[in-house]
Amino acid sequence: MNRLITCFAAMTGAVLAFATTPEISDVTATQNESRRVTVGYTLKNASAIITLSVETNVTDDVWVSIGDENLTHVAGEANKIVEPGTRSLTWLPHKAWPDHLIADGKIRIGVKAWALEEPPEIMAVDLKAANTVNYYSSAAALPGGVQDRRYKTDVLVLRHIPAANVTWTMGSPETELGRNANNEYAHQVTLGADYWIGVYEVTQRQYENLKGEKKGHYNNPDYYATRPVDCCSYDQALGSDSFIVRLRQISGISGFTFPTEAQWEFACRAGEGAALYNGQNLIDGGGYKPDQFVLPLARFLGNSGESNKTLAPADSGPEKGSAPVGSYEPNAWGLYDMLGNMYEWCLDWYQHDISNVDPATGPASGTQRVVRGGWHAEGAWQCRCARRAGFASNSAFGENGFRVACPITAQ
Repeated sequence: MNRLITCFAAMTGAVLAFATTPEISDVTATQNESRRVTVGYTLKNASAIITLSVETNVTDDVWVSIGDENLTHVAGEANKIVEPGTRSLTWLPHKAWPDHLIADGKIRIGVKAWALEEPPEIMAVDLKAANTVNYYSSAAALPGGVQDRRYKTDVLVLRHIPAANVTWTMGSPETELGRNANNEYAHQVTLGADYWIGVYEVTQRQYENLKGEKKGHYNNPDYYATRPVDCCSYDQALGSDSFIVRLRQISGISGFTFPTEAQWEFACRAGEGAALYNGQNLIDGGGYKPDQFVLPLARFLGNSGESNKTLAPADSGPEKGSAPVGSYEPNAWGLYDMLGNMYEWCLDWYQHDISNVDPATGPASGTQRVVRGGWHAEGAWQCRCARRAGFASNSAFGENGFRVACPITAQ
């Protein structure tokens, strides 16, 4: 016999004054003999991103979330943009939340409607199925977790960066070890909007999925798939018929591009003002010594198995050269390899002093494009949040990789 479960509705996130607020009503939930939970709801007023919420009554009148990691195995009209109307979704608690029974009066299920202007934390783009874009409340809600191999090969995962109207210091202080005094001028920056940015650098398998060809020096068939793309120029990644152009086509989202330089640094810092995103500063910024604070964060010359900047053979294992993405500790926003591994292209023209440049657009012209983050065959001093350099847009050297970004409203 089907069992009725306590239900509730929620609209999450502030909505722009001129936008229509999505509204959830008429939420119902039943569980059948197989433990499948079917949830019905009505979405009114506007399209919204729908996610599931489940709480348990641990003690009288105290409701606690079961955790996003237990909200997998959801199907139907959820984890995506849903049009107004009467909708339904299903949840399989025996697979997502095993060893727990749903007792009468001890569980309640809700439906969250996220305004498109204020989406949840995670967007996941299927690179093998057209127009298949899913959204999740957090990285923990991703089926299998963010470190699952599929998110490094067949699905591109992006994180919502809360940047709108936050004023912060871009560049580095004069006392920062390893600082380049010619191009890291400290200055105040305020970004006008939130945005999406890739959790990982684009990998060779992701590139292969869209372009039908491999792109990388470290192409050992046993290891290449989850290593970042390298030897990739700005033009190859963003030009005509490039990876990003094909990403726009398969996702149906036209806003995919590189992050601006200010977006890149803001995302890398994740609220930290120190040289490294773990809140530490270098203790040995010169030469190629394995600085102890950089070691857990980045693939660089101190742990890349290379010497004298000599690229490892193309058939090397992951202990040399570039590291499989996600091999080191992420920053506070769950972004991996923002330091080391590969220099990452940014959208901006390179200019030595950008302290008076609009961070939303960067310089109006130039001869080089910005790269950020350092790479695996240089020293610890390269692997700092403020480190910046410029390469010609047709440069396709072993240090050139990229991650993608997208305006928050580009659905």
